[in-house]
Amino acid sequence: PLPNGSLYASLSSSLNPSLEGLSYGTALAALEPEKTYNYELGTKWDLFDNRLLLTGAIFRVDKTNARTPGLPGEPPTVLDGKQRVDGIELGISGNITRGWNVLAAYTLLDSKVLESNANLLNGESLEIGKRLINTPRNSMSIWTTYQTPWRLTIGGGSRFIGKRFGNTTNTRFVDSYWLVDAMASYRINRHVDLKMNIFNLTDEYYFDRIGGGHLVPGAARSALFGLGFNF
Repeated sequence: PLPNGSLYASLSSSLNPSLEGLSYGTALAALEPEKTYNYELGTKWDLFDNRLLLTGAIFRVDKTNARTPGLPGEPPTVLDGKQRVDGIELGISGNITRGWNVLAAYTLLDSKVLESNANLLNGESLEIGKRLINTPRNSMSIWTTYQTPWRLTIGGGSRFIGKRFGNTTNTRFVDSYWLVDAMASYRINRHVDLKMNIFNLTDEYYFDRIGGGHLVPGAARSALFGLGFNF
């Protein structure tokens, strides 16, 4: 664990195979993976005798060889594109009272296309400077639970996802949405809890994912009942 008030920095990289489920084709079979580099600087603070935890981070994600259409004389798809996401993450969690817990988070994503061969106009791509697919600029969530004196714990919260684009020319998009969830848990005895979760309480119609010419609707109002066992 990091000490209180500490700073941390990290650098990592990852590979994304070019042959994926919805992009299968002979033109991609021999294409090298895309490479992504992640840079992050963050901090954490425990306050009020460890009753409140604050976290924050700034980060950059660079994709240095993104897939893009080949120019005349080149293969149909080449790895000459570049994409970048600069972001901020903030989080807070802790206990307002002994039985009242709160958790909140906010993320800002500033995404853009840096280099591309797609959608050329007068030799310049219409994608350059535009936001990436399915990457909301703003997203946030808040969740709270309260443990009553009668073995009952109740909770609820909300999630927000901002406007997202369905193509990298930013001509197709879906609007932002809020979702509300709730839960309740009753301790039958020291070993067994009865639990209930309700998702999308207001039955909001929204799209969970967008991109590649398709939309995936989000789940409607639903409930999950279960038992928890403590040993």
